[in-house]
Amino acid sequence: MLISTTDHGTQLYSLMIAPPWERLESQTYHLGKNDLKFLLSLRSGTRCDDVPAQEQRNLLDVLARFGLSQINDGAYVHAVVEPDSHGIATPAIDDNQRYSIRWPIVWEVTPQGFVCRDHDGDAGRVVSAQALSLAERFINPTSVAMLDSDQDIDETSLVLKAGIAELAAAGLLEPVVAHESNQGSAEVGSSKPTFLMYHARYAQRMEELRKIYKSSQPVGSKKIHINLVLTNWWTPPLALGMIMSHARVWNEGKLGESYELFPRWVAPYENVARFSGDPSVFLFSDYIWSHDINLELSRRIKSTYPNAVIIHGGPDCPTYRDDTERYFSDHPYVDIAVRGEGEETICEILDALAPGLLAEKIDLSVLQSVLGLSYRSRDGNIVLTAQRPRVTDLNVIPSPFLDGTFDVFESGDEIHMLVVETNRGCPYGCTFCDWGSATNSKIRQFDLERIFAELEWSAKNKVQQIFIADANFGAFARDVEISRHMAKLKKQYGYPQRFITNYAKNSVKYLRPIVEIISSAGILTEGLLSLQSMDSNTLSAIRRSNIKTEKYDELAAEFRANKLPLFVDLMMGLPGQTAKSLHNDLQLCVDKEVLAKCHGTELLVNSPMNDPVYRKEYAIEASRPPGPEAVEVGALVKPREASLVISSSSFSREDYHDMHRMRRTYLLCENLGVLRYLARYVRSRIGMPEVDFYESWRRTVQEDPWSWPVSSMTSSIVPSAMVPPVSWANLMAEMKRFCLENLALEPGSELDCALQAQHAVLPTPRRAFPAIVHLPHDFAAWHDAVLALKLGDHPTDWERYVPQLGTFGPAVLEVHDPTNVSNKAMAKESAIAAYVDWELKSDISRPTPGHHQM
Repeated sequence: MLISTTDHGTQLYSLMIAPPWERLESQTYHLGKNDLKFLLSLRSGTRCDDVPAQEQRNLLDVLARFGLSQINDGAYVHAVVEPDSHGIATPAIDDNQRYSIRWPIVWEVTPQGFVCRDHDGDAGRVVSAQALSLAERFINPTSVAMLDSDQDIDETSLVLKAGIAELAAAGLLEPVVAHESNQGSAEVGSSKPTFLMYHARYAQRMEELRKIYKSSQPVGSKKIHINLVLTNWWTPPLALGMIMSHARVWNEGKLGESYELFPRWVAPYENVARFSGDPSVFLFSDYIWSHDINLELSRRIKSTYPNAVIIHGGPDCPTYRDDTERYFSDHPYVDIAVRGEGEETICEILDALAPGLLAEKIDLSVLQSVLGLSYRSRDGNIVLTAQRPRVTDLNVIPSPFLDGTFDVFESGDEIHMLVVETNRGCPYGCTFCDWGSATNSKIRQFDLERIFAELEWSAKNKVQQIFIADANFGAFARDVEISRHMAKLKKQYGYPQRFITNYAKNSVKYLRPIVEIISSAGILTEGLLSLQSMDSNTLSAIRRSNIKTEKYDELAAEFRANKLPLFVDLMMGLPGQTAKSLHNDLQLCVDKEVLAKCHGTELLVNSPMNDPVYRKEYAIEASRPPGPEAVEVGALVKPREASLVISSSSFSREDYHDMHRMRRTYLLCENLGVLRYLARYVRSRIGMPEVDFYESWRRTVQEDPWSWPVSSMTSSIVPSAMVPPVSWANLMAEMKRFCLENLALEPGSELDCALQAQHAVLPTPRRAFPAIVHLPHDFAAWHDAVLALKLGDHPTDWERYVPQLGTFGPAVLEVHDPTNVSNKAMAKESAIAAYVDWELKSDISRPTPGHHQM
């Protein structure tokens, strides 16, 4: 059983691994005070008369559903340190002092109470159910006085203070200095979202700019407002910016006669009551992460201002007829959906609608001759006009960075990432992809001088990360010049600090100098190879077989030569794939010493994979229809459920669920590094490939979880909770038993050394650094020998040539945590999130990913 206190409260986690299309919330249960009391009574075998019978039954149902009914199994719990054996004096508590808890905290249920264990497995003070129920109250800084006046807490002042004193005695409360908790908010400990604080600043800046714009316009002129809906304030929305910039100059400025061409940026969480009743158009650019939020705001706007025109577009806005008709049926507040590139289409829409909007007599039938859109006609039919050709000369579209459209974002240091296009289009036709509806198309380029100027705008505004939104950056010689310019800007301004892109697929001719230039400048902090699969059947099914996978080996060599961490994009659930081919792909990544970013395949609404003919050919079943969900969102922060490919002609639903478990285990053991070094040692002794080792462990504990309680927690819960399994020391003890009993490894100093080294590099919240570990053998020197063989002539049979670990003499391993992984990366994201890495800094560690250095 694993219980943790995080910013989500105190939660219990399920041992049952749900299919990936189920929300994480279904695998967790929030524990209240009575739940905690009843858990203790179950563990100790005593009665719990002060918890109502119905609440007891509810928790028993949860335990059964979560596979935790054997909570009172004596084999599960370790010996408990007595409450006073640590000799920790109870600190004095100031009723008015604010305190916080540095989360996450992982709890073990014992007969005596709830216990935290440190990295080495030593237990802290025992904490009562009453005290633990208060722990989540200190996620945000608070005081005894504030809690005492909280109407939601039904404890007497005396009981409340006793519980808080327990937390303090256990060393879990930290006093908060006022200036540390009052940055950017008028209320200390406020849970006000960051985006609202940003919004207040930007709204003021936008109003100042609008006054300047209005002063240049004729007095009393009635014009239509154009509202651009953004996702957040710290990444300027390039697509909407390009549309607004083009609208200003389209047809020699004609739209300015009817429209106010000042960009009115709208945040999705705004109160729609602030919008005036004047004629208005709202533009939404839809991506998988923003579409549902955009639709909810559309609904609210339309219910308040029925005459507002709601226009959606972007890569998640449907183009296939059946999807389009369902979209308009599910979302009656959407008036128009743009298909493909939007700059020219939006301008023609605005031009056609202007007379009706000004007369407050809107008639969408005037759009029937506008190419590249869909709309609902007066009789309720959905009209799809003919497809619009792509823009041939991209340079007719002004840059929103350079023409004033993005002036509101010029803030000094608040833009986290900037998206820049140097070209559009992709010559490949991979079926899972919808590259701006421009797959299988000729690449069109923006002028180099424009790109240089946009990158300089970014550097001057201290933008940390640049995302070059090309499908194949490095395909052209000029991309080397772009890289040199970024390096020059980094030297001059100190920005950008990180570079992200998608690299050219079939050539490394220009990528070699590109990688060298931007890595030397400190901009490129990791390498990414977009393989998706290395299986020939899968590559053929997804129409990617024309991309030569051996070119990736050449690119990988460039990244390694520049000492960069290396990642590979793999996809789970592709047509043509099987559990065996996924297993082989993962093992190839281990053999090549690259980390796999392995994601489930999401069925994108406009991808060739969603074509009805293709779906029928490969018997593709999705977890739900692609595109936005049909239900009303209700809350603007509701996460979207992905449309995952969960079965096809090459794998069943059951196969998919098993592949999901395999993927989770790989990412836990290899990417997070939980069993990475132990796996190398096991292979050196018995020749078992690493993924076979991970799978053997996973299947063993899955079949008999109560014989392997810590492994069961680690395999099932840690990838979701992202916390230690109470203590990593407990897992290492169990892994030793697994290696001896199930793998028939010999006991001795070699196995002990591998376990010690593995344990040393794992993070634990509140762990002290540097950590000095005395090893019976020089594991770092042995590991260097392994890498030399793997990256040399023996990537798949290195175990036959590497010296035995026991031939190396004693050594000291020193472990550091310079990027605060032990706290920053705990209880954040999940094991299947991109770039997650738990490994600490030592002589055996991999290069540090760039996001840890930011």
